Amino acid sequence: MTKNIRITYFIGFLLSSLSASSLSDSGSNNNESRSNNGIMDKSKEYNRALFKNMDRNQDGEISELERDLYNKELFEDMDKNKDGKISELEIDQYSKTLFNDMDRNKDGKISELEMDQAADDQTQKTE
Repeated sequence: MTKNIRITYFIGFLLSSLSASSLSDSGSNNNESRSNNGIMDKSKEYNRALFKNMDRNQDGEISELERDLYNKELFEDMDKNKDGKISELEIDQYSKTLFNDMDRNKDGKISELEMDQAADDQTQKTE
């Protein structure tokens, strides 16, 4: 699987986690609302990048075959020992690799800027 699909997947995972937690906060103020809109905007960017990655023939639709190919590549990329199963250790290793790809300054944290840069990279690669 290509690196850009892996990072797109990880960004989506992070954004969906952030979106779910921020949307579940009932007592949000205006600053939080603006932050939530930023997360939603990034989530939309991610969704567009993911769609373009999955829509291999660029016909504007994702067929069953395209979905299956994406899932197969993702599974094969995560299944490091190639035993046909994904262990918890393999998921941890996969997540760590993706995290390290996004942590551009190698400080052990992903800043908002680094996340934006990774999302921008994915958008540019799929255009």
